[in-house]
Amino acid sequence: MPIQLISTIKSWFQTGSAPTEQQFSDVFDSYRHKNDAIPVSEVTGLDTELTQMNDTVSTTWDGATVEIDGVDYPSIALPNAPADFEYVFKNRLLVRPSEYQYVESQQKLAILSALSEMTVGDLVDIRYIRKINSAPVIILNGEEVMELAQNDTFTEPGYTATDAEDGDITANVVVTGTVDTATIGAYTLTYSVTDSAGLTSTVTRTVNVVSGVLKLIAPLNLVASVNLNAIWLQWEDQNETYRRTIKIVVLGSSTANGSGTTPENKWVTKFTTNLEGVSADVTVLNAAVGGYDSYKYMPDSFTPPTGRPTPDTAANITYAIAQNPDFIILNNAGNDISNNYDEETETKPNYLAIQAAADTAGIPLYWTTLQPRTTLNYTQRLRLQVFSAWILTQFTDHAFNIYDSLTLFTPEEQTTDLTILPACNSGDDVHLNANGHQIICDIISAVFENMINNSARSSSCIIERSTLPVSGFTVLASIDELLETYIDNSVTPGTEYYYRVKDVAISGYTDSDYSDTDSATVPVSSLTQIVKVNLGPASAAANWNNVTANSSFNLDNLSGVASNCSIAPASFSLNGMGGAYPDSGTGLNLPDDVMTSAFYAGGVARTITFTGQAGKKYKFKLFGSRTGSGSAISDYTIGGTTYSLECIDNTSNIIESAKLELDVNNEISIVVAKNVSNTSAAYINALVIEEYSS
Repeated sequence: MPIQLISTIKSWFQTGSAPTEQQFSDVFDSYRHKNDAIPVSEVTGLDTELTQMNDTVSTTWDGATVEIDGVDYPSIALPNAPADFEYVFKNRLLVRPSEYQYVESQQKLAILSALSEMTVGDLVDIRYIRKINSAPVIILNGEEVMELAQNDTFTEPGYTATDAEDGDITANVVVTGTVDTATIGAYTLTYSVTDSAGLTSTVTRTVNVVSGVLKLIAPLNLVASVNLNAIWLQWEDQNETYRRTIKIVVLGSSTANGSGTTPENKWVTKFTTNLEGVSADVTVLNAAVGGYDSYKYMPDSFTPPTGRPTPDTAANITYAIAQNPDFIILNNAGNDISNNYDEETETKPNYLAIQAAADTAGIPLYWTTLQPRTTLNYTQRLRLQVFSAWILTQFTDHAFNIYDSLTLFTPEEQTTDLTILPACNSGDDVHLNANGHQIICDIISAVFENMINNSARSSSCIIERSTLPVSGFTVLASIDELLETYIDNSVTPGTEYYYRVKDVAISGYTDSDYSDTDSATVPVSSLTQIVKVNLGPASAAANWNNVTANSSFNLDNLSGVASNCSIAPASFSLNGMGGAYPDSGTGLNLPDDVMTSAFYAGGVARTITFTGQAGKKYKFKLFGSRTGSGSAISDYTIGGTTYSLECIDNTSNIIESAKLELDVNNEISIVVAKNVSNTSAAYINALVIEEYSS
């Protein structure tokens, strides 16, 4: 079975050639079958590569043993591995953690072989394989390719970086590149991070700034569910977030905390009220604490220099990020300078670290400048001014200049120059009064109100319905763009309805795509029994249950069989012959005795408690009547819904409730009361109860 050269084999299969049986056999003998093992020695260069990847330490067994699960095994002292090696080899075989045990603080290795197989002085080769350092991994929040309308605001969605050896190294990520939303074009942001071993990973995000109109984002997570006899729709809108809901965390010191004024006049309170005028759901969490400086706002992981305060985990940037807000505002009054911290080596690095934490989380952070303080000396007051200018330069459109509006400038008189404006001084020369708080509120509110108003994208939400899964949709309703729910009451039981929604755009945008579809079916409900109740002292004809007193009565249905339902009126007065008759169109075919006999409630509302069968639903048809003049409008509250009926000389009108579920006690209450315009009393003469399977 000789092994043939490839050129020889090819010559056997040239046109016109006919390979012999031996040649066919030689072809197969010249190659390996996939089930054949390949010896390491036959893989060119592999042994050299393995040798370069590991170090070998030879030692001898001195007869020492270790007991494992009641069995004695040979053990040897484990030579220290080089710093960049980790896995142990034994005689070229990898010894994994499941195959050996360390003892004596990982200084000895148990060799899992019988003692009889070992002799004192036996040579044992221990090999260490070099550690393979993994490159760090960067994961971008949001899309890798984003589209942004010209002049819109770009907000960094955030990112995380992890390394198999170093753990979370998100704080080490360096982001390069900028997005100029005023200029159309494609912008690349580069995110790089290097681990402790020097391996660097890089990912990019592309932000396309485009002109013209942008398409709205389609609504998400549409769910259709049955709600009694209707179908309830819920979804998540993606285009009106700030107009629908906005959440802000405020960090800071005494000014943000409200010092110098009353609670209702502090700027955070007024700012919250202003936002409530432009957003439907506003949450402003105020975590400011008087006397705090920049060290108190630093991340949890920060270790301050000796003599400096530690971060407050309930009032720092880590706490703010954990609240998952849309924005963070930091209003630091200037305690760093009053504490004589160095701006260049302390306060500025602190500010930049706080900003980096917010950037990493993808949460926009807004800064106020510092504020004047009359009690400080002129040099310190000047430092407040200079540092405020740095804040404006460093954080640009994410900085609020409150300093200039609160400061008295008298360069000709140093004793008053750069002090608190008298109209804004609370009187202690440190804190701001209501006027000062109002100024801060107005400056910050203007930016956020404009941001919220400019976030408008849609004018309405369209709901479409069909009885087919993918076609035949027609508009069911057009609702307010801020709503995310709708109840469809126009359904036919037993019919499956399919729904989809989309946002209709304002000028400058185009309508969104449709959401995914979802469907629901209101089950067909069957009428299981009818119960008729005559309320009053007079007895009625057959098939009517005569409830003649304020007591509990078990009810029969139209077939004369126990309905397993009961009724219990409480504290009503009875009227024997006061109702109008005969029936002229109630649809209930009321006997005269039923129409003339009644329960009534005077100045105090009275209640009838109906008890039904668990799992059933009930509809109530109610008749009330009284002969006479004036008004006897009666209000009937059934299952939480109030209906009104004029009872004077009534012979044709009734009240009909919706189909209702029983409460947790299997009951439904009917409250009878005089309407405010009623000059008589409230009446109830007859009650027809329909029971349904669902």
